[in-house]
Amino acid sequence: MVAKRWNSEIYNVKELLRVFDNVIENIVLPSNLNPKKYSIELILKVLVIKEFFKSSLRVMENLAMVYFGIKISKSVIHFWEK
Repeated sequence: MVAKRWNSEIYNVKELLRVFDNVIENIVLPSNLNPKKYSIELILKVLVIKEFFKSSLRVMENLAMVYFGIKISKSVIHFWEK
């Protein structure tokens, strides 16, 4: 069943992250990826939320603090996007 656009449940970030965790378990990441400070899962979660809400870097900086409890600089998020 597909949710309608007006359904507010599609904007539930906690549910989005839960589904993302289920999906990421089945993905095999290359072993040569070894980020220094942030895990690959966190990087992907931040980028997915940013694109899902079509938010700016400044907004995503604040959302990362709310949902993940860590401060991620706008410049770091911009670097991940490239």
